[in-house]
Amino acid sequence: MDVAATPPQQRSEEPVPRWTLKRLVRWVKETFAIDCSRETLRKLLKELGFSWKKARKLLNKANPEQRVAFLKTLEKLLDDALHERCLVVYLDEAHVHLDTDEGYGWSICGQRFWVSSSSLA
Repeated sequence: MDVAATPPQQRSEEPVPRWTLKRLVRWVKETFAIDCSRETLRKLLKELGFSWKKARKLLNKANPEQRVAFLKTLEKLLDDALHERCLVVYLDEAHVHLDTDEGYGWSICGQRFWVSSSSLA
């Protein structure tokens, strides 16, 4: 759960897919050789203090190295524009995020369910 809410540049591993009841039933069967229904696991998760909820997006900051490189490029462009050597046109991408669907997952009751999101920059 912590890996999914960690900014991509700080991750040491890729996040695993979220646990759905279908995945959990398959995992229990493969790991413990126990057949159980989704409803049984749902009741158990509820008793353990988990709830199925919509994820919230945790917006990440841009990569610091990329930000420094961009600012160096921008500084030269602005200097050229100041001395009328080029024209700078500004467009705001309005914080476009590639991963717009946060989806649902199991999370501890009373706590928000965060999913890491990275922007284009």
